[in-house]
Amino acid sequence: MIDACADDEVGGLLALPVADTLKQQDEGASAGTERAAGLVDRNGKWAAQTPQMFRLALLQRALAAVDAASTTDEAAAVQALGHQPRLVRGDYENFKVTWPGDFELAERLLATAGRHAEIRAFVPAQDFALSQAFYADLGFTREFAQGDLAGFRLGTTAFLLQNFHVPEHSSNFVMYLTLADLDAFWRRIDREGLAQRYGVRIEPPEQRAWGRIDMTVTDPSGVLWRIAQRLETA
Repeated sequence: MIDACADDEVGGLLALPVADTLKQQDEGASAGTERAAGLVDRNGKWAAQTPQMFRLALLQRALAAVDAASTTDEAAAVQALGHQPRLVRGDYENFKVTWPGDFELAERLLATAGRHAEIRAFVPAQDFALSQAFYADLGFTREFAQGDLAGFRLGTTAFLLQNFHVPEHSSNFVMYLTLADLDAFWRRIDREGLAQRYGVRIEPPEQRAWGRIDMTVTDPSGVLWRIAQRLETA
């Protein structure tokens, strides 16, 4: 979200394209007697999420100018001033907890979090300290570092960085990662000059012959990462 909106003159919000079929209820129906009177075209419709991020001065003007009772989010206030916030693709598990059923769903998700099995690859490192810094700048969070081993995580993806290097092994080691917004990821690391700072090879996203859009990152030890745009599920 921050990467996508950092250079935007307005700001933006997390949102998802509407996947459900939308029905318009009949006018004048009382609660419990509603009927479907029409079909609403879902093309171009997005469901707003949070967080939302805007330029501070613009947001202050927008909130001061709107009717709080009829404005449901910050983006609506900004739009009321004639601006068009950027839509940044969010995640299906990022939902608003508004109705009683939302609380029940949130509780079920939290109850099952962390109970799944996990496989972690051992990624070799020629220069252990340099590789740790590289992966932190790439966007991974370091969970721990002890002895010759360090754990890194990005969302639900995790691996173990090992202070071990055999050139023939490292140069034939490939990792595969999918992201919800590959373009934003690429723009950030390109803007920060990651390739130049670490002397590594980073190629921009490209449409591949097999139908996926991905980019390649070679880490300081020669490990190749193929990083792809996540496919949307129907």
